[in-house]
Amino acid sequence: MTLRGLPLTTPARTCADLLLQLPRAEAVSVLDSALHEGLLSHPDLLGIPAFLSGRPGAPRAREWLRLADGRAESPLETRVRLICLDDGLPPPLLQWRIGDPERGCSYRIDLGWPTHLVGVEADGKAPHSTPQALYQDRHRHNRLSTLLPGLTLLRFTWSDTYDPPRILLPLRQALGCP
Repeated sequence: MTLRGLPLTTPARTCADLLLQLPRAEAVSVLDSALHEGLLSHPDLLGIPAFLSGRPGAPRAREWLRLADGRAESPLETRVRLICLDDGLPPPLLQWRIGDPERGCSYRIDLGWPTHLVGVEADGKAPHSTPQALYQDRHRHNRLSTLLPGLTLLRFTWSDTYDPPRILLPLRQALGCP
């Protein structure tokens, strides 16, 4: 297809090409983002293997397709989820919704293990670095602790993803895993 005279590929074809070029975490982040933003549908995702056929890296890229999840709202959430998955701790829920009937609202926790009352927040620098954001995060954390007594809410940043034990050790402890 063309746009203003420039040749373009479809989002599905672009994702296929990127799957062949990027490392796993970045490739899955692209898929998650494309799904989350509505640029790619689940039927589109099912069509990507046709674009991969016969190309170097295709078997690896096909494996990564099954990891795509449009509920992830950022590449950081995707990275944390993949670290958990690789260690055998896939989160049962992404965007775990906790209702607050008293205030008529709800809160979402990025990754959740509800039966263990464990949640993980992936805190990116931009949305969480201002003083106002810090106060809001504290208020939210306190409210969630009130709504779900016994909740363990772990918070991780980009730097934690470069040293997976910084994520996995506290998570395993919170989940009661060896």
